Amino acid sequence: MLLSMVRQGCGMSNMPVYFANVYPELEQVPGTEPQLAYYLWILLHSDLRRTVRVRRFVDFLAEELKALQPLMQGSLYRP
Repeated sequence: MLLSMVRQGCGMSNMPVYFANVYPELEQVPGTEPQLAYYLWILLHSDLRRTVRVRRFVDFLAEELKALQPLMQGSLYRP
């Protein structure tokens, strides 16, 4: 809801910088730097942790998320 309101011009808000790459009507306020840190955990049931197909998926997911890290951190911000 907050994203929707900001996109409609109802004000400003802290939100992930990469939203500006997805929604061209959003702009980063000049002179501001990302301040919030988010952590992502991949949780597995202990019975599935060593299953080959689950392990392969988790390894794949971890690599894909690592590749997206610059975007998520805002270093690929579109001015």
